[in-house]
Amino acid sequence: LYTQSGNQERAVATIQQAVAAHPKDHQVAFTKAKIHARFGDWPAAAEACQLALSLDPENRTYTKTLGYCQSQLGKWDDAFGTLMK
Repeated sequence: LYTQSGNQERAVATIQQAVAAHPKDHQVAFTKAKIHARFGDWPAAAEACQLALSLDPENRTYTKTLGYCQSQLGKWDDAFGTLMK
Protein backbone atom coordinates (compact mmCIF):
# COMPACT_ATOMS: atom_id res chain seq x y z
CA LEU A 1 0.00 0.00 0.00
CA TYR A 2 2.83 2.40 0.74
CA THR A 3 4.31 1.79 -2.69
CA GLN A 4 1.00 2.33 -4.44
CA SER A 5 0.39 5.55 -2.54
CA GLY A 6 3.89 6.83 -3.42
CA ASN A 7 5.25 6.79 0.13
CA GLN A 8 8.79 5.67 -0.64
CA GLU A 9 10.15 6.07 2.88
CA ARG A 10 7.54 3.83 4.51
CA ALA A 11 7.54 1.31 1.65
CA VAL A 12 11.29 0.84 1.91
CA ALA A 13 11.20 0.65 5.71
CA THR A 14 8.47 -1.97 5.60
CA ILE A 15 10.22 -4.16 3.05
CA GLN A 16 13.51 -3.85 4.99
CA GLN A 17 11.72 -5.32 8.00
CA ALA A 18 10.34 -8.14 5.87
CA VAL A 19 13.79 -8.96 4.48
CA ALA A 20 15.24 -8.94 8.00
CA ALA A 21 12.48 -11.26 9.20
CA HIS A 22 12.84 -13.61 6.20
CA PRO A 23 16.44 -13.41 4.98
CA LYS A 24 16.25 -16.68 3.00
CA ASP A 25 13.03 -15.84 1.13
CA HIS A 26 13.87 -14.99 -2.48
CA GLN A 27 10.39 -13.62 -3.16
CA VAL A 28 10.73 -11.03 -0.40
CA ALA A 29 14.10 -9.97 -1.81
CA PHE A 30 12.57 -9.62 -5.26
CA THR A 31 9.69 -7.59 -3.86
CA LYS A 32 12.30 -5.27 -2.39
CA ALA A 33 13.87 -4.94 -5.85
CA LYS A 34 10.50 -4.08 -7.39
CA ILE A 35 9.82 -1.42 -4.76
CA HIS A 36 13.18 0.24 -5.34
CA ALA A 37 12.67 0.07 -9.11
CA ARG A 38 9.25 1.64 -8.81
CA PHE A 39 10.83 4.66 -7.13
CA GLY A 40 13.78 4.76 -9.55
CA ASP A 41 16.41 3.70 -7.03
CA TRP A 42 18.28 1.52 -9.52
CA PRO A 43 21.39 0.75 -7.43
CA ALA A 44 19.24 -0.59 -4.58
CA ALA A 45 17.01 -2.45 -7.04
CA ALA A 46 20.02 -4.15 -8.65
CA GLU A 47 21.40 -5.08 -5.23
CA ALA A 48 18.07 -6.60 -4.18
CA CYS A 49 17.90 -8.54 -7.48
CA GLN A 50 21.35 -9.93 -6.80
CA LEU A 51 20.18 -11.03 -3.35
CA ALA A 52 17.12 -12.72 -4.86
CA LEU A 53 19.33 -14.44 -7.44
CA SER A 54 21.73 -15.65 -4.77
CA LEU A 55 18.77 -17.37 -3.12
CA ASP A 56 17.22 -18.67 -6.38
CA PRO A 57 19.91 -18.66 -9.10
CA GLU A 58 17.76 -20.31 -11.78
CA ASN A 59 14.95 -17.75 -11.70
CA ARG A 60 14.73 -16.11 -15.12
CA THR A 61 12.50 -13.26 -13.96
CA TYR A 62 15.09 -12.19 -11.41
CA THR A 63 17.84 -12.40 -14.04
CA LYS A 64 15.89 -10.29 -16.55
CA THR A 65 15.05 -7.72 -13.89
CA LEU A 66 18.70 -7.49 -12.84
CA GLY A 67 19.68 -6.92 -16.47
CA TYR A 68 17.09 -4.16 -16.77
CA CYS A 69 18.34 -2.51 -13.58
CA GLN A 70 21.90 -2.66 -14.84
CA SER A 71 20.84 -1.03 -18.09
CA GLN A 72 19.12 1.76 -16.17
CA LEU A 73 22.42 2.32 -14.38
CA GLY A 74 24.25 2.58 -17.71
CA LYS A 75 26.17 -0.65 -17.13
CA TRP A 76 25.60 -1.86 -20.67
CA ASP A 77 28.18 -4.65 -20.73
CA ASP A 78 26.96 -6.06 -17.42
CA ALA A 79 23.35 -5.83 -18.58
CA PHE A 80 24.15 -7.57 -21.85
CA GLY A 81 25.96 -10.38 -20.03
CA THR A 82 23.16 -10.79 -17.54
CA LEU A 83 20.44 -10.83 -20.19
CA MET A 84 22.34 -13.36 -22.31
CA LYS A 85 22.26 -15.93 -19.48
